[in-house]
Amino acid sequence: MLITPHAVTGAALGVRLKHPLKVIPAAVVSHFLLDMVPHWQETLYPYRPQLATWIRIPIDLLLAMLGVAWIARRGKRRGRGLATAAVVGALAGTLPDLDAVVCANPLLLRNGWLRRYFAWHCGIQDETGHGWGLVPQIAVAVLALAVGLRSR
Repeated sequence: MLITPHAVTGAALGVRLKHPLKVIPAAVVSHFLLDMVPHWQETLYPYRPQLATWIRIPIDLLLAMLGVAWIARRGKRRGRGLATAAVVGALAGTLPDLDAVVCANPLLLRNGWLRRYFAWHCGIQDETGHGWGLVPQIAVAVLALAVGLRSR
């Protein structure tokens, strides 16, 4: 999945669980569950970044940061620590994708643990075509924003 659905889902979990330490495991688990939803993803191994990748990444990161900032700002108004929990949730929700650096540096696969984790993480992905594969990601991001912005 792209970064935006993972980040805003983690942020939404942060404002709902209200404590940074509670949100970390929930956000990490949400990452893997979302990866099992059919989605479009261009970075499965073996992958080499193309021009479209370098256009998509900044847009995806910008959308993720805007969504998380929106949730965190609303959380800050609702109570102490919710903004922090939202940011921690967003970071924890995206952390498992750091293994994508293997695409840029395949020598990292010499590390046995990283190789097994990367293979497992790629294996749980349910990749579809561009058109259909963006729909669930947009739906997840919009739902997470709705949950994260909802006042209690």
